[in-house]
Amino acid sequence: MWLTAWTRFRLHSEAPVDADALLLDPTRARAVTRASAVLDDDAVLAAIVRHAAATSLRARVPGDRRLFAVLLDRIGAARSLPLFVRTPSEGRLASVVDLGAHVPEGRAPSITDLASSLVKSRKTVERAFAREMSLTPGRWRQQVRLTRAVTLLSDGRRVGDVARDVGYRTPSAFVAAFRKAMGTTPRRFARSPGQGNKQKQGKRQN
Repeated sequence: MWLTAWTRFRLHSEAPVDADALLLDPTRARAVTRASAVLDDDAVLAAIVRHAAATSLRARVPGDRRLFAVLLDRIGAARSLPLFVRTPSEGRLASVVDLGAHVPEGRAPSITDLASSLVKSRKTVERAFAREMSLTPGRWRQQVRLTRAVTLLSDGRRVGDVARDVGYRTPSAFVAAFRKAMGTTPRRFARSPGQGNKQKQGKRQN
């Protein structure tokens, strides 16, 4: 995950998680201009992050400077995954979106549901999403469902059960949507390495 400077965020996990966290000096990370995002698997990026978290990168060491430059390049080039659920910072839309992002089994409310909750028209809700979150209600709803699906798949749930739990009418529709968004099938994702449970650690990188 890449988070831009001063981004307010909340992390939630239903199981222990291994997370190597790097805090980058904003003045040295200006080469990365992308918005906050969940990044696709990148073995080179992961290896650099693990190394940097364990040893720290020193600006006065030529080799560390080169490695830091590669780190920024890989962060900027990595493919984004639609798993970063955005929320507005204030207002009635914030409360409704926050509720929708945490409904049981990832059943995110439809645009009509959101409009009804806000006592607004569908067009008004769509404009509010575009203004405050830079995406459509439909894209936000998909992010909520896929994020929940990833959690369930990582927990060992069957694809058909996950499809039903996150609100898809058929497993085939879920598989097609998951493949388009994630670049792989739910079954292959669930079998991929790196789903183990470890501990958190972090260091500041200068």
